Amino acid sequence: MKLYKYGNPESDIVLIEPVGDHNLSEIPNQVERIKTNTKKEIQMLAIKVDNWNQELSPWKAPAVFGKEAFGDGALNLLNASINFISNFIIVFVCYIYFLADMENIRATMEKINYSTFEDVVNNIFEAKRIYIIGLRSSMALAEFLGFYLNVILQNVKTVGYGISDIFEEMINIGEGDLVIGIGFPRYANRTIDVLSFAQDRGATIVALTDSIISPLAQRADYALIVQSNMASFVDSLVAPLSVINALIIAVGLRQKESVSTTFNSLEEIWKEYNVYSYNHNNDDEF
Repeated sequence: MKLYKYGNPESDIVLIEPVGDHNLSEIPNQVERIKTNTKKEIQMLAIKVDNWNQELSPWKAPAVFGKEAFGDGALNLLNASINFISNFIIVFVCYIYFLADMENIRATMEKINYSTFEDVVNNIFEAKRIYIIGLRSSMALAEFLGFYLNVILQNVKTVGYGISDIFEEMINIGEGDLVIGIGFPRYANRTIDVLSFAQDRGATIVALTDSIISPLAQRADYALIVQSNMASFVDSLVAPLSVINALIIAVGLRQKESVSTTFNSLEEIWKEYNVYSYNHNNDDEF
C-alpha cells in the first residue's frame, strides 16, 4: 500500500480516498474540479489499495461473483491508513481544542460580572484569613491561586486532602474570614460541604464556577461565572485560569511596593539556593 499526495500541501482541507490503479490517473483532474467548484485549496491523500477483495473486507467470505474469495484485511488497511494520516489528525485535534478554549474565554468575557469581580478583590483585602479550596481537577487552580495570593498577602491557606481532614484545617473559621471555592462539573461533594460549613460559621464565600445554578454558586455571597465546556474527557481549565490570573494581578496592583519587595527577596533566595537555572553567560554552554 502506498500513499499519493495531490493538491496544495499547505491546505487545511484534507480529503482521503482509497484508490486503485485505474483511479490514480484521474486524481489530479478530480482535485482541480473540487478546487474550481469550491474556490478552495485542498490536498488529497490517495491510499492505493492493491487488492480490494482482500484489503476492504472485515472478515473472510467465499466468492460471490467470480472466483476470488474475500479476505479479512480491512483492519490492517485501517491501521495503515491511520499511520499515514496521524499527523493530520494530531494537527486537527490541536486546532479544535484551541478553538474550544478560545470560545471558553470569549464566553467568559461576556458572562463575568465585573462589579462582582471588584467586590471579590475588595473582600480579599478585607478578610482576616483566606481559605482556598478546589478538589479533583480544580486542585491545580486552587494551588496556583493560593500560592500567588499568599506571596502577596501572607494570610492565605489552600486546604485539601492530607494528613488532616479539610474541616480540621478550617476549624477556626468565622466571621471576617473569606473562603474561595473552585469547582466545575462534576462538582466535588467535599467542596460543596466545605462551603456550607464556612457559610454556617459566618464566613464570606466566593465561588469560581460555571453557572449561577451550580451548587457552589448557590452557597456563595459572590460568584464569578466562568465558561468551562469540555470538548472531551479532559476538563478545560483555560478560562478559569485566565480569571484567576486577573484576580492575582488585580490584588497585586494594589500592593505594588510590598509585592516588589517580596519578589526581590525571593529572587535573592532563589539564586543563593539554586532554585532555578541561571545562565549568566547567556550562551549554549552547559
